[in-house]
Amino acid sequence: MYEKLLSEVKTKVLENDETLLAAIYGQYSYPFAGVGGRRQGILAATNKQIIFYCHYMKTEIIEKYPYEVIQKINKEKSYIGHNEKVSFFHEGTKESMSLIQKGDIDSFVKAVKNQIKTASAD
Repeated sequence: MYEKLLSEVKTKVLENDETLLAAIYGQYSYPFAGVGGRRQGILAATNKQIIFYCHYMKTEIIEKYPYEVIQKINKEKSYIGHNEKVSFFHEGTKESMSLIQKGDIDSFVKAVKNQIKTASAD
């Protein structure tokens, strides 16, 4: 599923001047109606933004977070098992991905941190 979603991000979601830097696949947690939601999908770091992409009930879900609105990103220990998770904060909201099955977490976090620095310098 990782390869399929990654291919779709490259062909359907990225803009012409956008480059994929790193991606991870796992369980994405996001705020929804005060209780939160979870979806299995991809977090992609590009030269412009973080993108979450998945399929849910025959629809594509795409969430985009430009680096200008992201305050920070962290790699943390997950409460579930011995896995690591990635959390990022934007506009007072926390998004996270745990149970990461594919992708290089360290490369993803490093790419995002570099892009946040670049965005804040502009």
